[in-house]
Amino acid sequence: MQAGGGIFATGDHADLGAGMCMDIPRVRAMRYWRFADTPSASGQDRLTTNRPGSNDSYDFEDQSDEFPQRLYVNYRTEAGGIGSAHPLLQVPGNNPVRAIEVFPDHPHEGECVVPSNLNTKMPDGATDEWPISTAGGIRISPEAVALSMSHGNAFVNNNNITTKQAVTPRSFISICAYDGQLANVGRVVTDATWHHFVNVNILGDLPNLPPGRQGLTGRNLDDIKQYYRNIVTWLMPKNVRMCSRYPWIIRHMVRFPLYEELKPMPFDQIESKHLREIGLLVEEALVKREPQFHVKELLKDALEQALGPDATLKLSEFRQEFGKISARDAGLAALGALTMATANLVNELQNQEQVKGEEVFGPMAQEAIALGVRRYLKESQAELRKMDALIASIE
Repeated sequence: MQAGGGIFATGDHADLGAGMCMDIPRVRAMRYWRFADTPSASGQDRLTTNRPGSNDSYDFEDQSDEFPQRLYVNYRTEAGGIGSAHPLLQVPGNNPVRAIEVFPDHPHEGECVVPSNLNTKMPDGATDEWPISTAGGIRISPEAVALSMSHGNAFVNNNNITTKQAVTPRSFISICAYDGQLANVGRVVTDATWHHFVNVNILGDLPNLPPGRQGLTGRNLDDIKQYYRNIVTWLMPKNVRMCSRYPWIIRHMVRFPLYEELKPMPFDQIESKHLREIGLLVEEALVKREPQFHVKELLKDALEQALGPDATLKLSEFRQEFGKISARDAGLAALGALTMATANLVNELQNQEQVKGEEVFGPMAQEAIALGVRRYLKESQAELRKMDALIASIE
C-alpha cells in the first residue's frame, strides 16, 4: 500500500468482513465495518436494493432475478472529471456520458463512507494516513463513486411471518475510491457488499429457480463484468501498469484499424507532427475497446516517464495559460513513438522466449518516449520563437 500497491475491500451487512478489513489503514475509514456502525440484516435499518421480481412482491430470491438495482453515478469526481464517471464505472467507447449504472441487488448491504478527518496517522503514529498530493497543497481524499437507493417492503414467508422489515428509503454510498497515486501511495476501492461479486446475485445460481429468476443477462451483465475489470486495472501499481502497456499495444496493433494504418518504420526518423498523428490514431483505436481512463493513463505515464511528474504538471498548466503547447500533444507524440518502437522491436524478435516484458521492452520504451517528447518540445519551441519574432516586428 505505501509502496504503491492497490487494495480492494468489501464485506456485507453487520460486521461481516470486519475481521479482515477494519484495521487496514485507509480501508478502515472508507466503509463501516464495526457492528455498532453497520446496518443489520433484517431490521428496518437494513440497506436493501432488491427490486421486486416478476410477481411484484418483495422476496429474498429477487436478488437472483434478471432485474438489477439502479446505480446512481457521481459525475463530479476528481478522478473522472466533471461530466464523466469515475474510472471504475467507465465503459469502452468515446462517449463520456455512458457509464455503468447497474449493480447486482441484495436485501441487506453494507455501506461505504467518505472520511471527514484526513489528519489521522498510520499505526506507527508518525506517518500521515492521508498524505498530501505530490502537486502540493491538499490531502487527497476518498471519493463517492456511486450511490445506491435502499427501499422496499417487508419480506413475508409462506407462514405469513415477517423475515425482513420494511425500510424507509434512503441513499447510501455503494462504491468509494481513493486515488493514492496522486500522493505516491496505493489506490483503494471499497464496495458495499461482496454480493456484488457472487453468482447468487449475478447468474441466479440457486437451485430450482422459477421462471424470471435466472440472473442478469445482456448489457447489464456486460457492464458488471466491466466494473470488475476496471477495479483490477485502476488498482494496478504504476510500475505494473507501465509493464502491461506493451502487450496491450501489441494486441491492438494486430487488429483493425491499426493493422492496416500503421506501417513499420524507424521511429527515430519520424517527425513530431507524424508521431502525434500516429499517437492520435492509436488513441482512437484504443478507446473503442477500452475505458477512457485506461488510455489517458497510458498517455500520462509516458509523459511522466519522459519529463517527471513536476514537469508534466507544469506543461499542463502552461496549456491553460498560453493555449499552444499542451501536455496532451506531448503525450500523443510519446505514444506514437512508443507504438512504432514497439512494432519494430516485435518484428526483430526471433521467438517468443525473447519476449520478457520490461527487460526487453523497457529500454526501448525509455528511448522512444524521450525522443517523441523531445521532438514535440523542440517543434513547439521553434513555433514560440516565430511568435516572439512576429511580436517584435509589430512593436
